[in-house]
Amino acid sequence: MAEQGAKIKKILSSRITLFFLLLGFIWLVLSVVNVYYRKYKINKEIDNLKAQIGNAERSNQQISEMIDYLDSQSFLEKEAREKLNMKKPGEEVVIIEPLKDSLATQNSQPQKEENKDILPASAVKKMESNFSKWWKFFFR
Repeated sequence: MAEQGAKIKKILSSRITLFFLLLGFIWLVLSVVNVYYRKYKINKEIDNLKAQIGNAERSNQQISEMIDYLDSQSFLEKEAREKLNMKKPGEEVVIIEPLKDSLATQNSQPQKEENKDILPASAVKKMESNFSKWWKFFFR
């Protein structure tokens, strides 16, 4: 019995046995790390897919709301009024022209006839050279 114990002790304390035990331990640690890394990657991919599902559901909801709006009577009425120039029975249509454009055309024509030789101030500024503009900018 003592011989068997000494034999086992000698085998376990030999360098070759310790080397193989160390290799086995390193292999075991690397295997565990690899499993946890794969698990991490899979969980990350699951999170990304869940986020994509959430985005797709929100988009789907927005599209269904848009379809409901486009099928509604108010949208059809609005489109008929704006694009087809239709009106409801008993309704009167009033067209208002922009005031700015009509005044500008009325005022610009007599001015051109009376003051043909006078240039507007904006045209004078445009005629200034680039050098003079920089000179004014830095020294005035």
